[in-house]
Amino acid sequence: MWIMREIVLIDADNTLWNTNHVFNEAMMNMLMAMRNEGINIDLQKDLVTIQYIDDIYTGRYRIHEYDLRKLVLASLLVFKGLDVGEAIQIANQPTTIEIEENLKIAKRCYSSVYESLKRIPPLYEDTKAALLFLQRRGDVVILISESNEGKLYRIIHHYHLEVFFDCIFGNITNLSDFRRAYLKGMKLFYKKYTHDCNKKTIVIGDSLEKEIFFGNMIGAITFYKPGDYKPHQKPRNEMETPDYIVKHFPDIQKIITKCIKD
Repeated sequence: MWIMREIVLIDADNTLWNTNHVFNEAMMNMLMAMRNEGINIDLQKDLVTIQYIDDIYTGRYRIHEYDLRKLVLASLLVFKGLDVGEAIQIANQPTTIEIEENLKIAKRCYSSVYESLKRIPPLYEDTKAALLFLQRRGDVVILISESNEGKLYRIIHHYHLEVFFDCIFGNITNLSDFRRAYLKGMKLFYKKYTHDCNKKTIVIGDSLEKEIFFGNMIGAITFYKPGDYKPHQKPRNEMETPDYIVKHFPDIQKIITKCIKD
């Protein structure tokens, strides 16, 4: 009798825990610091501006873990009246004497961002219940993230999640990195289940252009779970189209069960 088991590659940031909440809090602290420096700040409006500039940077570098000092300086220059494009160009090469004072202000404001980003992000509701479900099934669960592994282990240790993951991969920024994590999952799977066991591969994440695209490229069953960061993404092509959309983790059990039956 063949038993079905899964290799599950699951994203961390904004899938298991709300990294966007920590980011937005850090940006609000930065705006308060800028206000204290005498900059005219509208907290809600200017938070949207920062998010827009951040989108430009993440689109340019294709990763979310970039040097946030660029974001702080570019945002400051925009709040002082510069065009976004010009501000980003200056922030990328801040060498002119004319912005020396702005560099000093940005450096002081960055300290508030740096400290805020060290905070542990809150888990999404029922994250632990979903992980427990996968563990009880006997699935091989691989945690993947763009974040570095030190940051991942710090969060995992805080919430006592170590027992739920067979392996943890940080710095996943491209398909090659993702394939490396998948191949590790394959090795662990066949070490754990040597006979009488069939497998499927499942990928769960909050990004269509990253986890869903990567998952489709390896022929996995893909689950898009929108988080607080860009929750209304639309696929640009077939490879960014998920097999399923998971709005809440309690849905995961019945969806995975359905996948097995199909």
